[in-house]
Amino acid sequence: MFYCHTFIEKGSTDNVIHIHSDCCVSVRLVENNDMRCILSLLTDKEKAEIDEEKILSLQSLCEYP
Repeated sequence: MFYCHTFIEKGSTDNVIHIHSDCCVSVRLVENNDMRCILSLLTDKEKAEIDEEKILSLQSLCEYP
């Protein structure tokens, strides 16, 4: 999720993510774009720093139309 940090940080005002961004490319590398799985792998410290809803939204935001 390194490439998505500006989008998923708590308090981030970055509300747009481009489907061809490095972030979306990395999301599509996750099997079934399963962001719930990614959330389950985060440490408590990481969870405190990110917006879980934004991570979950990446699943649909990064899908090709």
